[in-house]
Amino acid sequence: MKKSGIYIIRNSVNSKIYIGSAVDFKERFRIHKRELLKGKHHSKHLQNFVNKHSIDELIFEIIEECEKVDLVEREQYWLDFHQSYNHKLGFNISPTAGNTFGTRRTEETKLKMSLAKKTPSELARLKAFSIGRKMSDEARAKMSLAKKGKPLTKEHIDNIRLSQRGRTHSEETKKKIGRKGKKFTEEQRLKFGRYVRTEETLQKIRGRVHSEESRKKMSESAQGRTFSEETLQKMKEGRRINRENKKQQLNIQLNA
Repeated sequence: MKKSGIYIIRNSVNSKIYIGSAVDFKERFRIHKRELLKGKHHSKHLQNFVNKHSIDELIFEIIEECEKVDLVEREQYWLDFHQSYNHKLGFNISPTAGNTFGTRRTEETKLKMSLAKKTPSELARLKAFSIGRKMSDEARAKMSLAKKGKPLTKEHIDNIRLSQRGRTHSEETKKKIGRKGKKFTEEQRLKFGRYVRTEETLQKIRGRVHSEESRKKMSESAQGRTFSEETLQKMKEGRRINRENKKQQLNIQLNA
């Protein structure tokens, strides 16, 4: 059962404390610990303490249980009693209960707080409203900030993988992705080891000797292997490109 009231965070290093209110003590303590471990706690004083010492030095205690409607009033009483908003005495930022005046939040934090306050139905409407809508660069930047550093769950990764399964690119998209038709400088072409290799690299390849074991494995893996007509054409095209690139490299060396 959820319990609401006022809590205090003490530490075993000095006498400084933090006063807060919660509608659910267990959840509030969990959020404090998560933000402190991530280095994103709203109280810079408490965050600096954890950074210097350890979160293990903190002690979470309940000092009063009360109804939700009385939280602000009781938190203000304990703030004034301990004066934990005085930096010499405590870790609180604001002297007013339920108020974070003076706290500077990043755009990322503001967006996360805004989304966290929305109900599932509001989020669904927002998502439906955004389908097909062109976002401004500012909106894209905010969304990027909100997602930055956020790890994907296994379920999320699986959903992305499933959504990409069976997906085919149009010819126009393939041209944009591929290198075909793109013009590169000679210096860039030399960097593409897949197509043009330097003389030093070629010397290493020519001097490479495979062991009997490696040759046997290579032979066994190639036995009975068949290629589709499309793959054969790609291999043929790759050999043609390699021949052309070797000629171009030779011309560069001769003209150097």
